[in-house]
Amino acid sequence: MTRPIPPRCTVAVPLLNEARYFPGLLAALLAQTYPCERMEILLVDGGSVDGTREMAEQAAADHAHIRFLHNERGMAAAALNKALAEAQGEYFVRLDARTRPEPDYVWACVRRLQEGRWAGVAGPQIAGGETETARVHALVLNHPLGAGAAAYRRARRPTVVDSL
Repeated sequence: MTRPIPPRCTVAVPLLNEARYFPGLLAALLAQTYPCERMEILLVDGGSVDGTREMAEQAAADHAHIRFLHNERGMAAAALNKALAEAQGEYFVRLDARTRPEPDYVWACVRRLQEGRWAGVAGPQIAGGETETARVHALVLNHPLGAGAAAYRRARRPTVVDSL
């Protein structure tokens, strides 16, 4: 029995001076279980001056499914508009440069969207930190007393939330 061919999926990442975080993001993107021949990754740089642009350009040169785009306007919203205009995928996934999606994240998003019940999907936003202070902030954000009723911070099953 042949497996159905997954739909094309575009993953867009706005970038601006994220050199410190880019290697971790790239590793997480390359570790995705979604077939790379069915996924395009658009790295959209808004004028980085810390080496991010060069790293993103190198990633695009090294991997056929990654493309580098320049965002002349610099803002994340403009980067996403540019990515939407360039996207070749049937599905569109937006990630931030500081995220570390699980290896099955793109697959999980596409599967949920294919159900036809959701206008958009996202995973829970679980804060992390590299320094002691950042870990304390993350602890607060991840706790109901710190994040209030924000279900997107703690959801463990599909649920309706106010924001992705």
